[in-house]
Amino acid sequence: MPVPDPLIGRTLLGRYEIIGTLGLGGSSRVYRAIQQPMGREVALKVVRSDLDEDFREEFEVRFLREAALAGRLSHPGLVTIHDFGRSDDGHCFLVMELLRGRSLKKLIKKAPMPPELALRLTAELARGLRHAHSAGLVHRDVKPGNVFLVRDDEGVERAKLLDFGLVKEGGESSISGVGTFMGTPHYISPEQAKGLESVDGRADLYSLGVVLFRMLTGLLPFSAATPMAIAIKHIRDPAPTMQERAPRVSVDPALERLVGRCLEKDPELRFADAAELADACEAWLAQQAKNAPPIPAKGSPKVERGNAVVTPTLLVVAGILALGILTSAAARLGQSRRPLAPIAPPAPGSWLLPPAPDEPMAELVGRVDGVARAAPRAQPELPEASPAKDVNVDGVFMRADQARGVLHWVNTASEDELRSAGIYGRGVNALVEGRPFASIEALGASPGVGEKTLRAALSGSGG
Repeated sequence: MPVPDPLIGRTLLGRYEIIGTLGLGGSSRVYRAIQQPMGREVALKVVRSDLDEDFREEFEVRFLREAALAGRLSHPGLVTIHDFGRSDDGHCFLVMELLRGRSLKKLIKKAPMPPELALRLTAELARGLRHAHSAGLVHRDVKPGNVFLVRDDEGVERAKLLDFGLVKEGGESSISGVGTFMGTPHYISPEQAKGLESVDGRADLYSLGVVLFRMLTGLLPFSAATPMAIAIKHIRDPAPTMQERAPRVSVDPALERLVGRCLEKDPELRFADAAELADACEAWLAQQAKNAPPIPAKGSPKVERGNAVVTPTLLVVAGILALGILTSAAARLGQSRRPLAPIAPPAPGSWLLPPAPDEPMAELVGRVDGVARAAPRAQPELPEASPAKDVNVDGVFMRADQARGVLHWVNTASEDELRSAGIYGRGVNALVEGRPFASIEALGASPGVGEKTLRAALSGSGG
């Protein structure tokens, strides 16, 4: 039976009421607390009391240092520190804003992710690092586990950098001492891996480059059996290109150059600072937006049939004209002088409405209507969509042939076939209402279509 946490239900320093646990780390616990008398929900990080005494003493020095240094920072891309200190009974703590969202570590498991998302998150993190670097602070442990995604007022996930426990102030010695490194081996910069003291903000850019590499490919640039072996590869081995590590993932050459510059062994060859990296990411995003096809305006959607373009408005006009011709003929024949009752505009394709059973012209109209309905109808042509390369949509990787198969299947499958493939409710409605899709990207961008729907469509198409 688990031992109850003795801190839950207590009030630290008479103002932080601890009401639950948010997470447990190797050296600290994070609680959800209410800051009194404000009634504000906060995250309360407390050093564990069961640590080895010697280690705890050293860790608490670093812990309070984290709070003191990070407490100077105020930026949308960085977690906000409200308070820190030591309680009357010896608990070392810091108080942070309570974030609601998810860790990039969780999202990155779905990588490779869309380049636009990866570059936007990288730009946001780089802007946060620029703020920290301008205050003379180096984070030294940039990795997915230290990035949290929080939705803004528009519902867009924004990146926040957490955990400044390894922050280093310019000119200050590392707590771990000369000759040892601080950081996470998979994301560590070469100069940190060497245990050098001359570490500046460009070390964070290297680590952020590794994060971006993984977001775009789903893989890390280096892997090995032990943490030390990985650190040595960061020191000695040239960074592979993303295409070399993930040949099945299509990577823009411009992004290869951007990531490659982050992963230069020599800090002098990297971006000069975090602002320059953010600018490069935003410039790429702006170019993509410029090259993107225009979004059609809402209103009268066009239905293409061969070379002719027919809008619902034209269909309504044509229907009214057809009814007008028949009404005129009836008047001339003297078989009906009763005014026509108002009717709703016909739906596209229903050129003539069924005649009323008591209409004197019913028989004539019925024969004309039967002829019109018996005529063969032109079937809408499916768009010519043949991706020439592999694609990644909403985290679902597809070869070019699979993408073509999915697109054709989605555009032609019946509702029952869609449901049989495991697509339900909102997804089926989105596919039916949005068809035909001109490209696999348009399919992925359709509201109501996400990763689960795309994977089901891939399975249903036989991909």
